[in-house]
Amino acid sequence: MTVFVFPAGEASKTLDTVRDLYEHLILEHFERKDMLIALGGGVVGDLTGYAAATYLRGIDFVRFPPHCSPRWTAALAERPGWILTAIKTWWEPFTSLSWSI
Repeated sequence: MTVFVFPAGEASKTLDTVRDLYEHLILEHFERKDMLIALGGGVVGDLTGYAAATYLRGIDFVRFPPHCSPRWTAALAERPGWILTAIKTWWEPFTSLSWSI
């Protein structure tokens, strides 16, 4: 298991962050059988969804939104991967789970 962390907020929703994630996945030898897990809200889920949809032509991912609202709007709305308004993907999460603190 490996962890990729990036700064919180919409400012991180860039192709530079996706590139950094790709580099991390390559260095960690991720293959198509591996899975990404998004532990966090909207930006985390969006970045993970986009990366999962585009890395090696698509790998599985799981969303763990932190509470009910993002769970229904982000995970169940089936719209992961919205990085920029001009670049969109449509990649279903393997599953969506909820956690609360």
